[in-house]
Amino acid sequence: MKKHEIIAIDHGNSYVKMGSGMMIPAGLADAHGIADETVEYRGKTYALSLRRLPYMRDKTATEDYFILSLFAIAQEMEGTEGNIVLAIGLPPAHFKTGRTALENYFLYRSPIAFKYNGCPMTVRIERVMCFPQAYAAAMTRYKAMYERSRAFVVDIGGMTVDTLLLRNAVPDMAYTMSLEGGVNRLCNDIARALSSELGVRAEHDQIELFLRGGETFFDPSALHLMERMAQRYVKRLLDELCEKDIDLRTTPSLFIGGGAFMLKRFIEASPMVKAPVFVEEVGANALGYKLLAEAALRVEDNE
Repeated sequence: MKKHEIIAIDHGNSYVKMGSGMMIPAGLADAHGIADETVEYRGKTYALSLRRLPYMRDKTATEDYFILSLFAIAQEMEGTEGNIVLAIGLPPAHFKTGRTALENYFLYRSPIAFKYNGCPMTVRIERVMCFPQAYAAAMTRYKAMYERSRAFVVDIGGMTVDTLLLRNAVPDMAYTMSLEGGVNRLCNDIARALSSELGVRAEHDQIELFLRGGETFFDPSALHLMERMAQRYVKRLLDELCEKDIDLRTTPSLFIGGGAFMLKRFIEASPMVKAPVFVEEVGANALGYKLLAEAALRVEDNE
C-alpha cells in the first residue's frame, strides 16, 4: 500500500489548526527581522501575529490564508522537501459552491518553493481533498454518531456558527446552515459593555478566560454583567436555531469548536438543549480531515 504524507489544515477565523493538534494564530505581519517564526515567499517575509485577519467568508480572495498554510505545512512536514496530500475543509453550507475554488487555490501554485525560518523548502501538492467542517469533527466520534439515527452538529467558531444534521453518521446536506455572529461578537459586545457601563477595560483573552470558567480578577459587578450577556447570547443562538427547525431539545447534539468549549457551562445550563456532547479538542476538524483523507486513500489504494 502506498504511503501518503497527509497534512490536514483547518483554516479558522481565529486560529489555523493542524491534524497533529498544533495551531497558529490566523494573523500575519511584516517580519521586520525580529520575529521568532517566519515564512519567506516570493521575496516577502511574513511573521505570525495575534492580530487576526479581517473576517473573510471566501478565504481564497487574498493570499493571506495561503501564507498561513505555508507556516502550517512547514510545521507538519516530515522533511524540507516532499510530496503531500493536503486535507482541508469548508463550512457545510458553503461546501458545494466553494470546494473547487478552495482546492484550486492550493493546487495551481504547486510546486511551492519558500523559506521557513530561513530554511529552503519545496512542497509538491499531489492532491487536495476537501471535506465539510463539522462532519469532519464528528467523525472523531464516529461510533457515538453512528449509533444515533439523527444528531445535529453545532460548530461555534470565532466568527460563525455552522450546523449539520447527521443521520447514522451520514451528513444530510439539506440541514446545513452558517450564521455569522460567533463567539468573537460576544467578546466584543462584553468588552464594549464593560467599558461603557462600568468603565472597565478588558481584553478578549480575559473575557474568554471568564467564559471558560477560569479564575479572573473582575469585581462582582463585572462578573454579573458578563454572566448575563453570555446567557443572553446562548439563548438567542439556540432560539434562532430552533426557529430554523434545529430543535436541540428533541434531537441529540454534538457541539464542537473553540466557541462551544468556551460556552460549555452556559449551553449545559440551558433548557433549550438536552444532553449535549462536547468535542473539546480545538483541532477536531483538522483531525477529522486527516481521518477522512486516510480512509479515502486506503479505499483507492485497495481498488
